[in-house]
Amino acid sequence: MNLTLRPAPPGHGVVFVRTDLSAPITIPARAEYVVDTALATTIGRSSIKVGTVEHILAALSGLGVDNARIELDGPEVPIMDGSAAPFTYLIRTAGIRIQSEPRASW
Repeated sequence: MNLTLRPAPPGHGVVFVRTDLSAPITIPARAEYVVDTALATTIGRSSIKVGTVEHILAALSGLGVDNARIELDGPEVPIMDGSAAPFTYLIRTAGIRIQSEPRASW
């Protein structure tokens, strides 16, 4: 399973993209897309799902990142060590850019 985290323009929000499908499907990281919370958080659109999103979302939120495109070639975010720490480390290592527009108020 591969995950690529890409910057997104202001106002984009955090969006998961399933790249393993014939037509990539985007699923915004918003409450209305939550389809399951048993043992992990799963978001979905139609029959397409992305599971175990909570650790990368915690890392992004904790670092103040609110615009990102998260590309996955499978149905689940890699669990790493089971925390947000590896994601936080990798995001901080790559760097965070301040955007030119104010944060969106969802």
